[in-house]
Amino acid sequence: MHDFTLGSNNCSQVNRPSWPFFGLPQDLFEEILRHLDCVNLIHCAMACCALYDLIMTNSEFRYTIELGRQSLIDTSASGISYAIRLENLRRQRHAWSTLTWRNQFEVKTKISLEAYEMVDGHFSCIDHTGNFQLVHLPSGEDDTLPRVSETQLGLIPQDFTIDPGQDLVVFFVPVQGPLSRTEGRDVHIHLWTLSSYKPHPSAQNPLLSFFIPPDDMWANEVQMSSVQLVDDTLAVFYSTGSGWLSPRLLIWNWKLGILLTDSHKCEIPLMSWVSLS
Repeated sequence: MHDFTLGSNNCSQVNRPSWPFFGLPQDLFEEILRHLDCVNLIHCAMACCALYDLIMTNSEFRYTIELGRQSLIDTSASGISYAIRLENLRRQRHAWSTLTWRNQFEVKTKISLEAYEMVDGHFSCIDHTGNFQLVHLPSGEDDTLPRVSETQLGLIPQDFTIDPGQDLVVFFVPVQGPLSRTEGRDVHIHLWTLSSYKPHPSAQNPLLSFFIPPDDMWANEVQMSSVQLVDDTLAVFYSTGSGWLSPRLLIWNWKLGILLTDSHKCEIPLMSWVSLS
């Protein structure tokens, strides 16, 4: 059993082992390690003192490890050094552990919240009229006041999700119509850019659709819905019954516009909704 603790190093005056691997030039050696994720970097650091010293004294590798241990994704500007990124990450971790904030801002919204999202320093919300508000919150790299923009979408989403890293917002829009136990209902999934609210250029089909069949008990009304994004995977989970009764799960590759899974067409036990992220 390895006793591995970040920051502790019992190695002193370490000489590299005589393995051929250690005969590589330093820059090539580091380039190989650069392709490893958090877990594999830790495994390498546990292999011997020489690797431990190489990894733990390199701010880029140390940053990759600490970022991975907190299940975070790097969204820093490319011009920021890894030493500064590591310092910012540790400062943020300390602030959360002690609940001490560097600054506090109050953001007021004029709209009633029908649905809202908080992702990667962006707070967004929508009301029942299709009025969408996006707030760019301050960060460790940008201390300016929050920037608020408001847009009338021209459609009435029931739910939505955002991914600022992909400049993507997804709107879940049931087509308006009367409640019926004999007629179904179409649902449109709009894939737009978060910056301009236009069809996303990476989506081969920026308007995905599916049909809700009528139900003798629950009719054709969407009672609850949840939309989740991870990379090129989009998942929609909805229910036409109260309390997640009569559920359905659909999963797309949103870039290709391909429906990967539909729980109405295959046997998937839908006892609970687990976030893709």
